[in-house]
Amino acid sequence: MKKTHEHVFRGSISKTTLARAYAPELADSSARKRFAQWLYHHPTLIKQLEATGYTKSTRIFTPNQVRIIFDCLGEP
Repeated sequence: MKKTHEHVFRGSISKTTLARAYAPELADSSARKRFAQWLYHHPTLIKQLEATGYTKSTRIFTPNQVRIIFDCLGEP
């Protein structure tokens, strides 16, 4: 059975925590910057996130937003 992070990332999750999951070798601020670059590199992803209320200043991702990110970027 394939393990997924969806059960680990239940509920809302901070942008920093999710960014660090994708780039654990980086410091918090660097991980957030890289994560933001990834997000904005995918126009479809950003449009889907913005449809859920996401803005650049969003600090907490909802469970639906996390699912959208996983669907586009894959799980960390």
